[in-house]
Amino acid sequence: MNVTIFGSAQELLDHDDGAPQILVLDVNMPGMDGIMLLEILRERGHAEPAVLITGLGDPEIRARAERAGAAAFFDKPIDPPVLFSALTRLLSAAHA
Repeated sequence: MNVTIFGSAQELLDHDDGAPQILVLDVNMPGMDGIMLLEILRERGHAEPAVLITGLGDPEIRARAERAGAAAFFDKPIDPPVLFSALTRLLSAAHA
């Protein structure tokens, strides 16, 4: 997998080189939270799968993520093989 890392939500929004294949967003990010970022991306027509992660474990945050269109949601700490498996599954489904 090729990975591009952004330091903030705004940095991702300012970066324009085509749509990513999949997004991995933390709910708690500098400037704006990952759910708000996902909502903005959806408004702009981005439909790529999004995985949201959080250390908060709040059911309302999970509900907001689902309403925003998150394909998967994980609480921290995340087991790397579990995250990789989810990413692989979502990428395969996107290319099917």
